[in-house]
Amino acid sequence: MNTCIKYRDVEAVIRNLRFVEFMHLSELKDASDTTLVAGYLKNRLKTLKSGGHYEYHQKQFKNYLLKKSSETEALRQLSVLADTIYQVNQPQIHVFKIVKQQ
Repeated sequence: MNTCIKYRDVEAVIRNLRFVEFMHLSELKDASDTTLVAGYLKNRLKTLKSGGHYEYHQKQFKNYLLKKSSETEALRQLSVLADTIYQVNQPQIHVFKIVKQQ
């Protein structure tokens, strides 16, 4: 069960990275330069200031900048955790013996 929780946490990181990329960085031509991305997200955040979800986007952008560098490690870890969960969830052979009581 602990492995499933770890899998969910790592998957949430990847999902949040993709959310920022698809929803906010789709207009940015070169997303490989982190300083350019940070500046773009800062400007994007200014446009979202009047909306009701400013704090949410601020947190998402901050996490994106922190966790983007470890994305490949998270994807590798996700694969390892999925394999572990698959192995644990293989069917087990059970033997039952029915004994008549007298």
